[in-house]
Amino acid sequence: GETYTQNGFNVSTAGIHTQTLQTIKGCDSIVNLTLSVNQSQTTNLIAEICHGETYTLNGFNVNTEGLHTQTLQTYKGCDSIINLTLTVNLPYATNIFAEICQGETYNQNGFNVSTSGTYTQFLQTTKGCDSIVNLVLTVNPTYITTYNETVCQGESYIFNGITYTADTSGRYVLNLQTVNGCDSILELNLTVIPTPIIPNNLELQLMSNYINLTWQGNGNTYVIYRNNDSLTTTTTPIYSDYDLINDQLYCYKVKSINGECKSEFSDTICTTFLDLVDISSSNISTKLYPNPANNKVKLEIEGLNEDTEVNLYDINGRKLMNKFIKANQKVLEIDISKLVKGIYNIRIENDKISISRKLIVN
Repeated sequence: GETYTQNGFNVSTAGIHTQTLQTIKGCDSIVNLTLSVNQSQTTNLIAEICHGETYTLNGFNVNTEGLHTQTLQTYKGCDSIINLTLTVNLPYATNIFAEICQGETYNQNGFNVSTSGTYTQFLQTTKGCDSIVNLVLTVNPTYITTYNETVCQGESYIFNGITYTADTSGRYVLNLQTVNGCDSILELNLTVIPTPIIPNNLELQLMSNYINLTWQGNGNTYVIYRNNDSLTTTTTPIYSDYDLINDQLYCYKVKSINGECKSEFSDTICTTFLDLVDISSSNISTKLYPNPANNKVKLEIEGLNEDTEVNLYDINGRKLMNKFIKANQKVLEIDISKLVKGIYNIRIENDKISISRKLIVN
């Protein structure tokens, strides 16, 4: 790009150039010029830096992306052009939203965490720049739901679509999943209440002004039905029905109750109430001694003019002993040595009278 203008030349191309001149004496003076044209040098650089860094090589001091140029000189004084094509790599930020179940650990993408929150990892890209990974972790809970239920023995209980036939109390567990795929545990604590037996040996005894009912059973309570209507509830297997009309038929049946569990009805027993001759017990005097006792007791009776039963019952109304005393018999000795400690009831009863005396066995 330059021109050589010395010694009478005016050339810009490489080669041998000649000038024919004359000396002062008029002779030829030939000047040969061998000219070299040195080329300008251009260097193209391609470089990359990370965002926030500065490129400081080869005389540059730049931190923006694009084409940057430096014009220098060779050792021969010619232009030396350096072109820098600079790429600025941006940091990568990756946001991850993840869910795990309670008790699990998230161990992907370099993380190892098990609690809800936001976590950050600083990594490097393949070009050595920052790669930031943000993890927003949600820990879904495991649900445990407990049900406490009761059922009568032998009945079926449906729990979450599964039918259990209850014979004994127990704990049943179902492992399900929530909509998030986590455990949903259902616990059933099933209490089996024994179903009482059907009352049996129902007996009706026609007394002077009432009907006496006795039966056997193991219920905590009993419901007595008269003529298919509920009459009363009692806790002992004995009941006296005084609300009667003469010459009326009465039919009785009994059901055992244990909590919410019920037995079937007993057999139905019927009798017609007939008003018997009322013999006032004030005409009869009784004395039971010793009382309390533990071996033998004596029952003294005055004013008895008919043969009469003397029955001994426990507190639940069960007949334990049956004796007879003749008309005008004054004393009846009763052996109680085989009875356990407790309260008993001695009844003097026939078709006309019913007199009760409490006995304590110690």
